[in-house]
Amino acid sequence: PEVEAILTAVLRSRRLHAKRDHAILSVLFYAGLRIGETLELRPEDVDFGLGLLRVIGKGGRLRQVPLHPQLAATVRAWLRTRRELRMQGPWLFPSRASFHDTCGKLDADRVRCILRRSYLPSSGVKGRVTPHTLRRSFATILRRRRVPLEHVQRLLGHARIETTRQYVRETP
Repeated sequence: PEVEAILTAVLRSRRLHAKRDHAILSVLFYAGLRIGETLELRPEDVDFGLGLLRVIGKGGRLRQVPLHPQLAATVRAWLRTRRELRMQGPWLFPSRASFHDTCGKLDADRVRCILRRSYLPSSGVKGRVTPHTLRRSFATILRRRRVPLEHVQRLLGHARIETTRQYVRETP
């Protein structure tokens, strides 16, 4: 419910970059990506045909993550908006500076700030919520649905199963 409240607050926003921000937060929650992985995505990393995101994780390891139907719709909408705004550059989520030029990758601190200042107050969610919180929520929901821990580990890109256990607060 808290994640839904945040995503709804983004959709209600009149901010110029609300569609981009909604897509970023959706990737974090529906795909469980790290913020750095999310900001490194390029449009060609989204394979709508196969329903996959290609992600370069820590250590340069490539993994593929299923593209949740809600996430696919959100990313499609963002790509349409990105084209309409003629945002240039290789990144799926360029910064404001990349209007009509080829530079400007959004950085993680900026996303944290946008989340904290622009959307949390209007969402009604109390407490500290970060991009990492959305990733952990993804993992926790999967475990509640009895997805095997090893599968969650692969989706998150963890090298060690112990890291995944800590994420979902499980004991061996």
